Amino acid sequence: MLARTLIAAAALLLAGCATRDDFASLSKDFVKDDKGNVVGEIEKMRNVRTGEIVERIEVFVVLQDASGNVLGYEQRLKDGSIVRDAEGNPIGARYIDLRSRGSNPQGSGLLLLLP
Repeated sequence: MLARTLIAAAALLLAGCATRDDFASLSKDFVKDDKGNVVGEIEKMRNVRTGEIVERIEVFVVLQDASGNVLGYEQRLKDGSIVRDAEGNPIGARYIDLRSRGSNPQGSGLLLLLP
């Protein structure tokens, strides 16, 4: 019984020492391919506590029509996505509605593109 109590106390002490690192965004830039199309985003962040600088790279998903032509690039977010053209300008959005998941569980959501 004493051993379990000591293990539980040690676990609580170790969990109390673990802190989540906070990062401050320094800059965001687009990643381009050989053709000059924007295919991703790179963000430089600094750890507030230690000063360490890290880079987060996000690659966009390519959206193509039935014939294989590139329509745009999809930047996935938590509650949907932003659709961007080849220059990186937002041209639409994809909304993921949880109500439609019951009747269409494999659906990727409603896609709205601006003309």
